[in-house]
Amino acid sequence: MREIRVSPDGESVAIRSDAPEGSWNAWGFFNAVNGGGWVGDAQVADWTVVGVLTT
Repeated sequence: MREIRVSPDGESVAIRSDAPEGSWNAWGFFNAVNGGGWVGDAQVADWTVVGVLTT
Protein backbone atom coordinates (compact mmCIF):
# COMPACT_ATOMS: atom_id res chain seq x y z
CA MET A 1 0.00 0.00 0.00
CA ARG A 2 1.28 3.46 -0.88
CA GLU A 3 -0.11 6.50 0.84
CA ILE A 4 0.31 9.93 -0.73
CA ARG A 5 0.18 13.09 1.37
CA VAL A 6 0.31 16.84 0.67
CA SER A 7 1.87 19.36 3.04
CA PRO A 8 -0.35 21.92 4.78
CA ASP A 9 0.96 24.70 2.52
CA GLY A 10 0.34 22.60 -0.61
CA GLU A 11 3.94 22.99 -1.75
CA SER A 12 5.24 19.45 -1.07
CA VAL A 13 4.11 15.86 -1.51
CA ALA A 14 5.19 12.69 0.27
CA ILE A 15 4.90 9.04 -0.74
CA ARG A 16 5.17 6.17 1.73
CA SER A 17 8.18 3.92 1.12
CA ASP A 18 8.68 0.23 1.88
CA ALA A 19 10.79 1.08 4.94
CA PRO A 20 9.35 0.07 8.33
CA GLU A 21 7.10 2.51 10.16
CA GLY A 22 9.18 4.83 12.30
CA SER A 23 12.23 4.63 10.04
CA TRP A 24 14.14 7.76 9.02
CA ASN A 25 13.28 6.90 5.40
CA ALA A 26 9.62 5.97 5.81
CA TRP A 27 8.57 8.71 3.41
CA GLY A 28 10.03 10.22 0.26
CA PHE A 29 9.13 13.89 0.06
CA PHE A 30 9.34 16.22 -2.92
CA ASN A 31 9.18 19.97 -3.39
CA ALA A 32 9.47 21.63 -6.81
CA VAL A 33 11.68 24.44 -5.52
CA ASN A 34 13.66 22.87 -2.67
CA GLY A 35 14.13 19.33 -3.97
CA GLY A 36 13.34 16.37 -1.78
CA GLY A 37 14.66 13.64 0.43
CA TRP A 38 13.69 11.05 3.00
CA VAL A 39 11.85 11.78 6.25
CA GLY A 40 10.31 9.86 9.12
CA ASP A 41 6.64 9.54 10.03
CA ALA A 42 6.66 12.51 12.42
CA GLN A 43 7.57 14.98 9.67
CA VAL A 44 4.42 14.17 7.64
CA ALA A 45 2.02 13.32 10.47
CA ASP A 46 -0.12 16.45 9.99
CA TRP A 47 -0.09 16.33 6.18
CA THR A 48 -3.33 15.62 4.30
CA VAL A 49 -3.85 12.16 2.80
CA VAL A 50 -4.79 12.60 -0.86
CA GLY A 51 -4.58 9.04 -2.05
CA VAL A 52 -3.91 5.42 -1.23
CA LEU A 53 -2.53 3.07 -3.85
CA THR A 54 -2.97 -0.66 -3.45
CA THR A 55 -1.51 -3.46 -5.49
